[in-house]
Amino acid sequence: EPTALESEEAGNIETPSPLQVLPNPEVARPGSMAVQSAALCDWEASGGTSSTWMDVDDDRMQLKISRDNCELEVDLNGEVTFTDDETDIASLSAGGDLEIEETRGRASRRLVVEADRSGALERTWYVDRREQPFDAAARAWLGDIILVLFRRAGLQATERAERILARDGVEGLLEEIEQIPSDYTAGRYYAVLLSQPDLDPETVRRVVRQAAREIDSDYELARILVTVAESQPLDESVQAAYVEAAGSIDSDYEQKRVLATILDREGLSPEVARAMLRSATQISSDYELASLLVGLVESGKLDDGVTEDFFRAVATIDSDYEQRRVIDAALKQGWRDQRFLDQALQAAREIGSDYELAQLLIDVADLYPLERQIPAAYLAAAGSIDSDYELSRVLTKLVERGELSSASLAAALELALAISSDHELSGLLRRIARDYDLDEATRPAYFRAVGTLDSDFELAHVLASLLESEPLVEEDVAAVLEAALEISSDYEMSSLLVKVARSYPVSDRLRPAFMRAVDTIDSRYERDRVLRALGSEA
Repeated sequence: EPTALESEEAGNIETPSPLQVLPNPEVARPGSMAVQSAALCDWEASGGTSSTWMDVDDDRMQLKISRDNCELEVDLNGEVTFTDDETDIASLSAGGDLEIEETRGRASRRLVVEADRSGALERTWYVDRREQPFDAAARAWLGDIILVLFRRAGLQATERAERILARDGVEGLLEEIEQIPSDYTAGRYYAVLLSQPDLDPETVRRVVRQAAREIDSDYELARILVTVAESQPLDESVQAAYVEAAGSIDSDYEQKRVLATILDREGLSPEVARAMLRSATQISSDYELASLLVGLVESGKLDDGVTEDFFRAVATIDSDYEQRRVIDAALKQGWRDQRFLDQALQAAREIGSDYELAQLLIDVADLYPLERQIPAAYLAAAGSIDSDYELSRVLTKLVERGELSSASLAAALELALAISSDHELSGLLRRIARDYDLDEATRPAYFRAVGTLDSDFELAHVLASLLESEPLVEEDVAAVLEAALEISSDYEMSSLLVKVARSYPVSDRLRPAFMRAVDTIDSRYERDRVLRALGSEA
């Protein structure tokens, strides 16, 4: 089936080509077209607008190259071979023909080559559509165009690269690649070089730097670098050059792919790992950057010395989800030293999503040393949470994780004042009542939070939970009775006072406060229930 190719970046896909070159290692490599000037156009220049189209069907090949206002068209029927020095046509298959035409504006050059049944060639040469003798100028033009077919169209790229490598060695092949304007074609030549198993580090380093300097296509440069990472030995100098080359790639996906590939190699030095982190900050895609950082963490190639570089990269992520995903991966990988946890808390302050921030704080709380007071950074991050549910989830995790100091518990209770949901706040306060003894530092903060409850049901249940805590001191009971005055439901008030009467002696000091609470009950039945529990008469 016919195949077509359009645009330099998209293609120049290798197709079965009827063009052949007869190898001869003794013939010197031809000079570049920069020295010759017979062609109408500078086909070897980089930049500008160019496209290449090719269609091959059996023994028929059509090729069209466009660059700015220049066009080169080739129409071949049969098979053609070139001379060893790649400057002329050596033969055409019997009955075959080849037509090459170059145009620039109104100027044109056209060569028609036909082979008779014996293979003898007849050449017809046209200059500006007028037939002219096929002279030295015509031969110089043809030599230029043959190089265009090899260098820009990429004909027989693999075979020609192998031929140059065998004839001129690595140095010769690299020099030839420098003359190739097509990124795709140059990539094919690099692939031949990188398929050699015995390249020394200096050569690999040179390949990496030359490719980064000369290849404009992100895809082609990424393909070359990935080949390097997968097939060549990488000493530290090559690793450094590789990471530097990756930094010249604009595509987030390709840059991430290049950097991620090297992670699979052994011997990645800490310094190169740090360079990767610095290079990663150029990646603007949150997903690609997060994926790379997660890969770096999971590779085990990072150590504690890269914490600052790591968080500098994390800080460039805008997505709350991706940022938390990276930090969570580091926590799961075992990055749990004090310095890392502290910086994780600092990074958490940049997370705007209440859910993502709450989840990160919960993860950090699980790992934070129990003997240390909860740092201000943790509380500051928690204080930025607007969701009642998420804030109560974070504070509940804090009180569940172990014995908080009085200062830390008081600070958590101050944050609880921001919870407007009675259900969420009462759940937290009941948990504190069950697990902690209130003291002079925490009692005021606790009852300030209790005082924000509007629901009679939730308020009564919080105070009842406090009454169930052991040991219960008189100051706590007095505070309970004072807080109970906000309960308007007769049933909830009487149930709470019955609990007070049955669980704690109502001393002379407490009796006035108890009776003030009783006096708020309008229901005779509920009032009598309380007084019976107290063992008194109205």
